[in-house]
Amino acid sequence: MPWTILPPEDLIRDPDAIAQAKRLRSALKQPNREEHNLYSKFVRAIVHEIITIGVAAVERHLGDPGDPGAQAFWLFLANANNIQLNQAWSPQIAGIEPRFFDYGGAGSSLLGGMPIFTEDMFLIQMDTNTYELVPPSPLELAYHMIQAWLGLGEFQNITTSQAVREYILVLKGADQNDVDAFRAYWESDVEGSGKIPILGGEGIQVEKLGARNDDELYLRYTDYILRIIAVAFDLSNRDYGITEHDNRATAGVAADTVFQDAILPMGLCIREHLELEVINYYFPGFRLEITDTEPRSQEQEAATATELFKERLISRNEARMRSGHEALPGGDLFADGLAVPTEEDVGDAQQSTRSVSVAASRRVQKAKTQDAIAQQLRLF
Repeated sequence: MPWTILPPEDLIRDPDAIAQAKRLRSALKQPNREEHNLYSKFVRAIVHEIITIGVAAVERHLGDPGDPGAQAFWLFLANANNIQLNQAWSPQIAGIEPRFFDYGGAGSSLLGGMPIFTEDMFLIQMDTNTYELVPPSPLELAYHMIQAWLGLGEFQNITTSQAVREYILVLKGADQNDVDAFRAYWESDVEGSGKIPILGGEGIQVEKLGARNDDELYLRYTDYILRIIAVAFDLSNRDYGITEHDNRATAGVAADTVFQDAILPMGLCIREHLELEVINYYFPGFRLEITDTEPRSQEQEAATATELFKERLISRNEARMRSGHEALPGGDLFADGLAVPTEEDVGDAQQSTRSVSVAASRRVQKAKTQDAIAQQLRLF
């Protein structure tokens, strides 16, 4: 989803603030020079950590604030499996007692992990509660649901295998030796072997014995497993190759539902953490904004921004920001060439309106005074 960084609202047209916003955007586009050296790779790694582990641990470091050409900040993704919360930490002792311990780094020792303070690391997670730091991830939920289903299947298998059958086979005209021979033949050559049962006799007769394939069993095994996994990841059955009867309209609705239920919440969660824990943490007032939250492609987004610009519903810079481009300096324009009013223009217009109102009020008051004098003269 396209994003941009905006200056504080009171400095939205300040050249220095705009330059600072561009510097922050450049830093976030390349958060580090290691394995996650691009914004897309960095965010994909965060998504992978949240889906598999349930939390992503991000190290943050401030760059050189005095050098406009230097990196504004640095972000590194740590292995969340090695990060443990310090149970003795509280907000009152932040900066004195470390918030986290890293038990997988090179600096960790046998006696304890490497201490990490709050200003150096923050966590990104979708869900939380009051009794555990990291709730189960989607992968863990899917695993536990499949394990529970397999356990239930094993219990049902044992129960049904030991239960009394609701039917009995009668071999007419057979003695005990024939029954024993038939039982041995059935158990050795039919059950579990996959061979076609064939018996001798007069003529040819077909008797249906039970399910022929997986489709006739109680729920199709593979489809059921895939449906369980889809539920855990907030996705639809279609995303796992389970096609159902639908048309183009229902397919579009399903795709939009997946975007709104699975992709957008994850994107907004990452956006909030990066804005509050990085952008606003180091540079208060600056904002990280997702310029669009609709499941449209870049071509569709560009066409929508162009149409809104032509109808004068948005300005040139708003159209550029909507499609993921930086705003152009030198003032903003509408499609017909009219300039977007600045704060100074609005202030001058308000001052002019107040001046006209004062002048009109004085003219009314002067007319009332003249009418009062004329009325007094008529009385005399």
